[in-house]
Amino acid sequence: MDKIFRLCHPKFQQNNLIDAINIFLQNGYSLHFIFSTIHNRIKFHINNINSLNNNKDDTERFFIIPYVNTISERFTPTHYRI
Repeated sequence: MDKIFRLCHPKFQQNNLIDAINIFLQNGYSLHFIFSTIHNRIKFHINNINSLNNNKDDTERFFIIPYVNTISERFTPTHYRI
C-alpha cells in the first residue's frame, strides 16, 4: 500500500489499488481487513505529510544523483556539517 501511495503517479493509483485488492482477495484476506489497512495507511500518510509541512523549516533537504565524471563534483557542498 505504501508504495502505491508514495511512488505511483496519482493517475495510476486507482488501478494499482484495484490490482492490490484483487491480489489480497485471491490470497484469502477479508475485505474488512483490506479496507481497514488501506484506511490506516492513508491516515498515516496524511498525518506524516501534515507533520512534515509543519516542520519544514527544521528539516534538511537533500537529493541523490548518480556519479558522472566531471559533472558530479559541481554538487559538492562547500562545507560539511559535523
